[in-house]
Amino acid sequence: MQASEGNIPLDNGFNKSPLEFEEELKGGLVKIGIEHATVAISSKSKNTVFKYIEGLNSRLSISKRINEKFDNYLAFASKNTKGQLCYSQDKIIENRIFDHENLLIIQNNLNIYAMYEDLSYNYEITIIFHNIDTLETEALRQLELICEIIIAWANSWVAHHTMLLHWYRYSEQSSDSLPPILTKSEMGVLELLIKGLTGSEVAQIRHVSKETVRTQIKSILHKTQCRNQNQLISRFGQGQWLMNQPTRSIYT
Repeated sequence: MQASEGNIPLDNGFNKSPLEFEEELKGGLVKIGIEHATVAISSKSKNTVFKYIEGLNSRLSISKRINEKFDNYLAFASKNTKGQLCYSQDKIIENRIFDHENLLIIQNNLNIYAMYEDLSYNYEITIIFHNIDTLETEALRQLELICEIIIAWANSWVAHHTMLLHWYRYSEQSSDSLPPILTKSEMGVLELLIKGLTGSEVAQIRHVSKETVRTQIKSILHKTQCRNQNQLISRFGQGQWLMNQPTRSIYT
């Protein structure tokens, strides 16, 4: 059911922190039988700017395998009808998945539920859920509602990051004290560093080598006249607020 402007309960739940929202959604997914979640936000050029890969319980340990086949999953989801939750059996991840709850090897393919949708500012989102048992009708309805929440959140995430990008450009043009304009790649690296990621994690998200990231960081430090990364983060991190980690990849 689509929510209209007149019936959105603005006082219902919006006092929760982002982590509380996340925990409630994870709890809802577990309740209907979902055991693993993957969410990715990408540009139209397929550059992934947000990646969340996480098991929701201790039953399945597939995060590492999904991360290794990440591009395959993005391609799989993009073939489905936009905005529709599609069901299939996972033919990407190999068989012999171990069920830690029942202490046995799962012989059949895992169930996979995927949704692919356009976002604002020329981005797109891929949502993928894995589970062992096929979902019933009511569980599917709940899963579709959760997808709508995730899509709405993703649009706000993209809008916030786009606003920050424009703010950086505005600030650079309006203040002589700010450093020279960073390249688009350097700006992307800077944003990830501000959010606490290591050089290795930045390289993984941006699909480049660690050496490339190291070179970009040196260039950023030179342009910003910062002595080290701590000074860089301290100086530019003050403009960040309500920002979650751009990637969550837990290998469990």
